[in-house]
Amino acid sequence: MSYKINGFLLSAELDTAVKDEKVIELTLQEKEALRLFFLAKDGFVETETLESVVWGERVVTQNSLRKLISSLRIKFEEKDAFKNIRGKGYQLSFEQVEEGRGKG
Repeated sequence: MSYKINGFLLSAELDTAVKDEKVIELTLQEKEALRLFFLAKDGFVETETLESVVWGERVVTQNSLRKLISSLRIKFEEKDAFKNIRGKGYQLSFEQVEEGRGKG
């Protein structure tokens, strides 16, 4: 299964995403966050889950998560795809693309 966010097709390893001629590189933290969103029901992940999986045992501020989400919004050129559910977490709007489906 592959995924698209705002027309950007993500690589299987979630290292990069491509839209037209534009390629974006993703950091380890961004990849971990995206993996959680893709596995989650309805693309919703609680704040605590994001923080514990993305940063593990390291102590981080809430600002760290906001910066991560902000970075993803900028990279995917889509502010509304990464929705903040106040006091709960974040929800990502994405598209699932079945493997082997060629164009035309």
